Amino acid sequence: MSVIVQKFVKDPLRNNNYVVADPETKEAILIDCSSPDEEIMNWIKGAGLQLKYILLTHGHFDHVLGVNFYRKQYHVPVYIHKADKALLNRINEYTHMMGLPEAEYPEVDASFDELPPLKLGGYPIQVIETPGHTQGGTC
Repeated sequence: MSVIVQKFVKDPLRNNNYVVADPETKEAILIDCSSPDEEIMNWIKGAGLQLKYILLTHGHFDHVLGVNFYRKQYHVPVYIHKADKALLNRINEYTHMMGLPEAEYPEVDASFDELPPLKLGGYPIQVIETPGHTQGGTC
């Protein structure tokens, strides 16, 4: 058994966004979402996948600008490390510094430590704390 991993490099700063899917159950997760993007949605639809979660590796603005867009499209929960929740409230400090338009504050449902173990089809999802780039960085 193996999972499907599809990388998308997206603006505003050419960040990696990933769709990971279980080919048997067709369940998928979106890891980071730099901006609202039709290409990612079309790929998910074309592959016949059902998005289950959005997982954020950290709270920097350039990894979360698409959160609310995808939440509204797919009606799925969004998770982040608790140490990075405060960064989400400061999103427009960063968009202003980069000369970008003001952004909607990303809605996050819970932090990883508040959840039971996550699964993607038959695969357990292990969230590994990797602080450094941010206090709540995860892999």
